[in-house]
Amino acid sequence: MAGRSLKETMQASGASTLVKTLIKATDSSLEEPKRKHVESLLMFTHRPEIATRDVVEGLFKRLEEPGWVVVLKTLLVFHRLMRDGHEVKTSPAERQCVQCVCSG
Repeated sequence: MAGRSLKETMQASGASTLVKTLIKATDSSLEEPKRKHVESLLMFTHRPEIATRDVVEGLFKRLEEPGWVVVLKTLLVFHRLMRDGHEVKTSPAERQCVQCVCSG
């Protein structure tokens, strides 16, 4: 599985709703992330059966994409999740983001 893009991994494994939503929210179109996809991701932060870590890991994988549009949209989604996501569940995500960015 190493070396595959998130989209290829999704197609190969019949991916979850979370992965599909991550890809749709951070696609390569020159438009802002669609509100319905960002709101779906926000809802994932409020669902107890979804680990915030899964959302964060999916977004970090999108940061590895070569296209600048995908990376910019991913950063916008990160910002929105940290600002409006479930407070208790996103606090660890914020710490993880800072640690990953600071450690290189």
